[in-house]
Amino acid sequence: MGRESDRVGISRIVANAVVAAIGVISLLVSPWSAYLSAATATVISGIATSLGYEVSFVDGQLQWQHLTVAWTEDCSGVQTLFVLFGMTAWVFFQATPSLFLLRLLLTIPMALVANIVRVLVICMLRVLLYPCLLY
Repeated sequence: MGRESDRVGISRIVANAVVAAIGVISLLVSPWSAYLSAATATVISGIATSLGYEVSFVDGQLQWQHLTVAWTEDCSGVQTLFVLFGMTAWVFFQATPSLFLLRLLLTIPMALVANIVRVLVICMLRVLLYPCLLY
């Protein structure tokens, strides 16, 4: 019976630590959203160029052939990162601490890839499905 109450106490400590960590990370990552946004634009430009599209990033706008996409810090993917942190904390809460922290750290590259795919798909759908509206 003592071990069960110890587990519950440790689980609460871990839960509080995770919530605090997500709060601290949000404060630390927010100033980096401009850099993440620029990195995302660079990667998307590179991918689209390798697929044969004319893409440029000038004056805060992504020019994809005749489509102009206003680029903001919202394109950085910071919100995706926080959502994945929360989902990981919720789903894998009962894992061992080292495995739990590893999964939290793995959400960072997953969030970056998910954001790049999200923006790339939105732009490609717009170019491929509605080309008549571009001219």
